[in-house]
Amino acid sequence: MDVISKLKARYERLSAEEMSLEDYLAECKRNPLAYATAAERMLRAMASPPRSTPATIRACRASSPTR
Repeated sequence: MDVISKLKARYERLSAEEMSLEDYLAECKRNPLAYATAAERMLRAMASPPRSTPATIRACRASSPTR
């Protein structure tokens, strides 16, 4: 392989994949984070922990060792 062929092969291997408009819209319909901003994705990644209910609190207390 000459240098040009190697560069061409590397470019094709590393180039970004393009998506058709129909594929993008289908992805957005299936996954709302596809069109979310970076800040929205970060907030989603740091989602709040599940809320505690009295029943889960009692269950945790019952299963924890007592002093």
